[in-house]
Amino acid sequence: MKRLLFLLIFLLAGGLFSNVLAQKMHLIILDIKDSFLANPRLIVLSPKDTIQFKSINGDFDIYIPNAISFLKIKETNLKVRVNNDSNPESKKYLVQEKVEDSIITFSIYCITNNSWPDAPPKIILVNQ
Repeated sequence: MKRLLFLLIFLLAGGLFSNVLAQKMHLIILDIKDSFLANPRLIVLSPKDTIQFKSINGDFDIYIPNAISFLKIKETNLKVRVNNDSNPESKKYLVQEKVEDSIITFSIYCITNNSWPDAPPKIILVNQ
């Protein structure tokens, strides 16, 4: 009986731990010195992943149209401002449990030098 109870607890703990490991936190670093302004420029998100923006050099506005379709947010569009002095990191945004496979292009504007990236960064959503 003790072995059965131990096995049950072990399997339950392993299942919970593997679920936590499956969730990923994606950090997009914004830097005025990068010609694309963002690293990485392509990010693959799955349900329950989180995404966050961080400025290490410069002031930035990020805009993702219709972000409510894949992020757990209240507004339709995601508008974020980060700067390396007073607000270097955005909130963490959670990807919804069910998303449509798609590619989303989002806008980054560098306030510091009034520029846009050479090519817009992309988010690839996969429902895994």
